[in-house]
Amino acid sequence: MDVPDLDAKWGDFMASNGGEIEQDIIRSFQENRHLLSIDDGTHASWYGNQLGVLLVFQRPEAEAMVGGWHDANGNDLIALSRVLGWVTGFVEMLEQCLMLYDSTEE
Repeated sequence: MDVPDLDAKWGDFMASNGGEIEQDIIRSFQENRHLLSIDDGTHASWYGNQLGVLLVFQRPEAEAMVGGWHDANGNDLIALSRVLGWVTGFVEMLEQCLMLYDSTEE
């Protein structure tokens, strides 16, 4: 099948069923926008004016974070630097979420 045939078939499909399917997908996204899932990679979502954030760690990562926190609390500047590196990434994600919230509220 060449590209023009595929384009024509796609156009026919969208004309006959595509609008209904598209509306079902949009409705599903709206109904489930507050759900966060490890499986689909959704790790932050606004629901009204509340931001939900899903943090996913493997056990060694969680242990390293907690250990790094305790080491930093014991004046280990290298550990503090690592913890702040993670916090910096988290804050950058929050900034992106705030920009997205601002752009959807207009």
